[in-house]
Amino acid sequence: MKTVVCFDTEDDQGMEATYAIMSHLFEQYLGKKLKGYHSHAFVGKIKLIKLLREYATEIENGAYDNGLKSAEKFVDARFDDLRHAKALKWQR
Repeated sequence: MKTVVCFDTEDDQGMEATYAIMSHLFEQYLGKKLKGYHSHAFVGKIKLIKLLREYATEIENGAYDNGLKSAEKFVDARFDDLRHAKALKWQR
């Protein structure tokens, strides 16, 4: 069986869906897990403390409130920077 999958780099949801399809096919046909992208990341203790202090400062300055959605927006705004700076350790 041959399968052609389109990987559109301008569509974040599409890229995640493509990865999910490829992971499924990899596991079905090779019996192994596909290595690479993972949604679980680990941050070192010092980096986490710095991020918490930064978030607290942002709350005090009125940029965010103390709700879960605000915390998610804060993390999303910094997640790509952390990943590119290799400050995150990905679970394998």
